[in-house]
Amino acid sequence: MKDYSNLSFTWNGDLTSVSGTAQQARNMLRPLIEGGAHVRLEHMPINRAQEPMNEWWNNTLNTCRQVSPGLIRINSVHPSQGKPNPTGGPTVLFTHWETNEPPKQWREKMFSDTYDEIWVPNSLLAKQLDGCNKKVRVLPYSLDENFLNGKTIADVHSVSEQSFVFGTTGTWDNRKNLSDTIIAYFGEFSSIDKVVLVIKTNGQNAIDVNERKKISNMVQAIKKSINRSDHPPIILVQDVFRQEAMDSLIRKFSCFVSSSRGDARNITMVKAMARGIPCIFTDCLASKDIVDRYAKETHTNPRFLQGVNYFIEPVMQMGNYYTGIDRWTKPSCDQLMFAMRNVYTDHFTDPGVQDRAIMAKESRKIFSKSVLPNLLEEAQPFAVQRLA
Repeated sequence: MKDYSNLSFTWNGDLTSVSGTAQQARNMLRPLIEGGAHVRLEHMPINRAQEPMNEWWNNTLNTCRQVSPGLIRINSVHPSQGKPNPTGGPTVLFTHWETNEPPKQWREKMFSDTYDEIWVPNSLLAKQLDGCNKKVRVLPYSLDENFLNGKTIADVHSVSEQSFVFGTTGTWDNRKNLSDTIIAYFGEFSSIDKVVLVIKTNGQNAIDVNERKKISNMVQAIKKSINRSDHPPIILVQDVFRQEAMDSLIRKFSCFVSSSRGDARNITMVKAMARGIPCIFTDCLASKDIVDRYAKETHTNPRFLQGVNYFIEPVMQMGNYYTGIDRWTKPSCDQLMFAMRNVYTDHFTDPGVQDRAIMAKESRKIFSKSVLPNLLEEAQPFAVQRLA
């Protein structure tokens, strides 16, 4: 275990919600805490859907709330929610957005005197901040040790081994846009195809029975809107999983599909790649950054990563913190259908088992490197100098 006892920081943000933000925080923080870093945790959940925590995290959350403030303060929150460092040391805003430019209503807070640096989870967001008055750093997602060690639980849902399994995941909202994946699936495939679509989703309140029923009804409404009598099967999963269970479900996918209108991380795509699972995705923001990073590190462009073109349209009040008119991507449904059919056909004619194994091996190597210790080590001398 690496020694991190020289690091001292406060982490203010979401640690337990069913979200990529919370999952990334846990994955990065645990090795540092176990390595002896001085870490104060200030938990700020971003939605009502909470992931069940294991014993280690329950104990750590209680213990690290009592720790004194660190030299560096990292606010992993919306720009309006960050607080200055009470020690007088540097204050970092670790934030993200899923639009083609920082939302106008966020910028005043982002560039205020509260923050010394801005950290973002992918390089395309960093490029959008070119010329701003802050130091900008990239802190990408990294795979957690349990995933890399293959720690999973028993099967969570049964899927026929004869079926090609398309899988899509995410909160049921306009941004994640799971509906376009469902439309493309029902539009392209029929009951004759050996195929099934697994939809892992939940609403903002994952345990609300009425919300679950509403999502189920919306999926059925999409199905009825496709004018055919031989719809292929779907499996709708609305359970709240621990991460090990989610990893077990991803293993069942033959192909991961993301028709998101914008992602800052796309964690499931990284995990699918690390399993050698083909991916179809809207070719923007985090998904594009992931593929670009893979291509740069390996000098290859694997055929198992298929980006879908998109157009950009203004959307009023997308939801959550997006309260104004922002520019959002919208994937091409025709291209989505075409890509899904191609991956399905290749599975039976040219599965590329060896190439997928190479993608899995390279992805694990590339995406298991957390740069958080490096960023802290770069910022800490400035903190010490400021407090001298």
